[in-house]
Amino acid sequence: MHRVEIWDTLDSGWNREEWNELCAEDPLATVFQSSEWLQAYRETSHFFSRWIVLRRDRQPTCGVAIVRSHFTLGFAGGSFADVRGPVMRPGAEQDLELLYEWLMSSRIAPFDFREVAAERGPKGAVTLPESVRWQIDLPTTFEEYLSTLGKSMRADLKRAARADGLVVGKLNGPDRLEGFEQLVRLHQARWRQRWMPGSFHGRALKFHRRFLQLATEEQVSIWRALDAESQKPVGYLYALHHGDTTSYYQAGIDPQLTKCSPGTALVAAVIKDAISRGDKKFDLLRGEEPYKLRWKPQRRVENQRYLFEGNGWISQGSLAMRRKLALWERGVKSILEQRR
Repeated sequence: MHRVEIWDTLDSGWNREEWNELCAEDPLATVFQSSEWLQAYRETSHFFSRWIVLRRDRQPTCGVAIVRSHFTLGFAGGSFADVRGPVMRPGAEQDLELLYEWLMSSRIAPFDFREVAAERGPKGAVTLPESVRWQIDLPTTFEEYLSTLGKSMRADLKRAARADGLVVGKLNGPDRLEGFEQLVRLHQARWRQRWMPGSFHGRALKFHRRFLQLATEEQVSIWRALDAESQKPVGYLYALHHGDTTSYYQAGIDPQLTKCSPGTALVAAVIKDAISRGDKKFDLLRGEEPYKLRWKPQRRVENQRYLFEGNGWISQGSLAMRRKLALWERGVKSILEQRR
């Protein structure tokens, strides 16, 4: 027997626990679908969101977090979420189809499902390419991983590891929040030099501050690189952790001190930590920037965009317009990635 439940919040203990169990059992789930990320999004967004869960024999088998923005329904998480979409228990593919059918049967507004893993999209929707993520299959030792890197990358790491090079470490407790603020300062300074806004401004910054308050140290880590001689911070890295995967989310590097390769040293330290934790994958997340290929990723994971027209008069004819807009957005993203 199937039943659909709608939750207005994840504040209560029982539904937060059930949602986290779905995320923990789903091999494709990410920290972007965690209760902490979605709760932070709900608290800092002016759009209304709800959690919809399908139960079979009283047990939750799959769920989605839906947000209504203007005249469109989509998956919650914000544009700063590199992956969005449903979570489900292994083997619950048919239940997920039922949940999609239930959602689309209303057709009260157009659906615009963005950044969805290709395996998790609804049937019958217009499908467009959205973004690409590069992933590294991690070996059992860091030395084994280093042997896969190119000569220039290994030279950069050796230069950063010299006695007068860089000291890289993870920040804990209150230092983590202070480290994030310093990361934002350096990140924004670098992007302003390119006359671009960067990733941390306005609502996005408000969201990340709240997320860091809600998230555990098992979900988020902030890393710092110090100049060994002056002990001056020259870079920070924002990493996310879920299941057997560590992800490189963002970084802030002193624009005046890039020659000592603090970004390279930070990523290497996080990969080394991920291997020591027993992680199986390192995700470089959205974007096909050329520098990511220097880390020798083996997997190219595609996210899709799914468009589904509603029945209302506002939604009629909107599908073609949204399709053209989606292709235009992808073209702009490609140009910006080449400028990084």
